[in-house]
Amino acid sequence: MAVSGATRRAVATAVPAALAAAVVPGPAGARAASQKGGAMGKPVYRGGAAPSPEMAQVLQHFEILMRGMVPTYFRPEGLERNPPEFLLREPLDTPLARLLAKGLAVRPELPEGRTQCWPARIGDLRGEWILGQGADPSRRMLYLHGGGYAMGDVDSYRCFVARLSQASGCAALAIDYRLAPEHPYPAALDDARAAYRFLMAQGPEEPGRPTSAFLVGDSAGGGLALALALDLRDGGGEAPAAVVAMSPGTDLTQSGATLTPPEVIGGGKQFSLYYRTVGPRHPGVSPLHADLKGLPPVFLQAGETEGYLDDSVRFAAKAAAAGVPVTFEIWRHMPHVHQVMAPLLPEANDAITSIGGFLRRH
Repeated sequence: MAVSGATRRAVATAVPAALAAAVVPGPAGARAASQKGGAMGKPVYRGGAAPSPEMAQVLQHFEILMRGMVPTYFRPEGLERNPPEFLLREPLDTPLARLLAKGLAVRPELPEGRTQCWPARIGDLRGEWILGQGADPSRRMLYLHGGGYAMGDVDSYRCFVARLSQASGCAALAIDYRLAPEHPYPAALDDARAAYRFLMAQGPEEPGRPTSAFLVGDSAGGGLALALALDLRDGGGEAPAAVVAMSPGTDLTQSGATLTPPEVIGGGKQFSLYYRTVGPRHPGVSPLHADLKGLPPVFLQAGETEGYLDDSVRFAAKAAAAGVPVTFEIWRHMPHVHQVMAPLLPEANDAITSIGGFLRRH
């Protein structure tokens, strides 16, 4: 798609202005819930009073990514107005968005030490076992990547998942679940369920049950991990020992108080490609709207400056009220899924260490 010089200039202005809340750190606590401390369902604030110096490089990466992505969602004539108007493309240019997301994905080096990878075939579903240094094949996590149910793949997440594996001591099974718009709900959930059943019977090298099994995901994948936990509870499947969700999308109605207008409009349209068969309030796509009783322990991490912060705040409160053991960290100054910026960003390294500690305790 050709983008005019005027549109590029408009995007350069529109991105910092309209997406500032999603990608630019604000004052400490500006977008977060006011409560502090470690009470059930309430957040513990992590990170320093100021972001690390490396945050400037992270923001530069986000700006480059957003400048490429915004025109795939919004029409150029709206972006060129002052102030910009976010007029949706019909249809969204999903193929181009996928190409940009893959090309601009953060692909840091693998962690120090030995990382092992094996292909895994689950019917027609492609997966990969990823074992960081010291991972125990009998302790297993299913990793579900982010990307708004329309983007993302194992290749883009391999190095990050290896870091989670090393920190947690778990063998990780990452999968390329089917994506919208070609495959709306329940395709991703069906694939995640099939992969979990596979993980419960087959390790990276030989058949056998795990000693512990976990569900882990980021963004849409975090919402999918929570939806799978609910699906297993309702379907009589064996529950995981715990669920970890980083910046999860828990409410696809896009009604979170911390969302910006382009996130509501563009994100809402992208999510609709997935939930079009059931609507945005269905618990299979929006776990916030489910009965949360009986879920296993849940660990949530969210960035203080991200649009989807309120999805975590509301889910943590509701889950805790339902009796679910909830650990909730809000990372000061951090954007959406800052964990993937490891090893560049010290706060990302620390967040991964925290996740690893939680999983080792369970």
